[in-house]
Amino acid sequence: MGATITVKGVGISKFPPDTALIKATADNTDDWGNSAIAHTATIIANAKEKLEREQSILPRDIITTPIKITIEDHDNLNIIHHEEKASQSIIVNIMDLNRIAPIYSTLSAISGIHLNSPVVKRIKDKNKFEDEARKKAFLDAKRKAQTFASAAGCKKLELKDIIDDGYEEGTDEDESENMLFIRYSITAIFNAE
Repeated sequence: MGATITVKGVGISKFPPDTALIKATADNTDDWGNSAIAHTATIIANAKEKLEREQSILPRDIITTPIKITIEDHDNLNIIHHEEKASQSIIVNIMDLNRIAPIYSTLSAISGIHLNSPVVKRIKDKNKFEDEARKKAFLDAKRKAQTFASAAGCKKLELKDIIDDGYEEGTDEDESENMLFIRYSITAIFNAE
């Protein structure tokens, strides 16, 4: 008794997306008083609010560093100069590299903000994720074929052919937004006896 079993297997491999960190800093100096601290905090709060409102950046993707305060006293011709410097940064984590320019545009419009170059992290080799998805798709097809063969009373199952259906890349809605997926499909044809 011989039979042909044709099944489609699907395998998904998850991988982290390309990301970018954008850092902007506000620095202010003042003689005496706390105006440097207040001015710095106001600039950073304004930057955070604009990112959330204009660029739809989620609060969880914005890190605000603590304010760093430096106090220096200088003696110049018996006159003491007191200087307070306040510095604070805002760091934005994005997963869509096409948003770098609009975010830079929003931040550069804020007076008192100094921008650093973004730190971009890219996935170097998506081939290993594709291979992993392909392997999972083949194992899925084999498992389905074995189930069908067993239900039909067949004892022996051999692979006859694989039709490579390729892959699609996208966002995995069921999982964290911080992951992407490669979904690979394979149609496997088995001979059962």
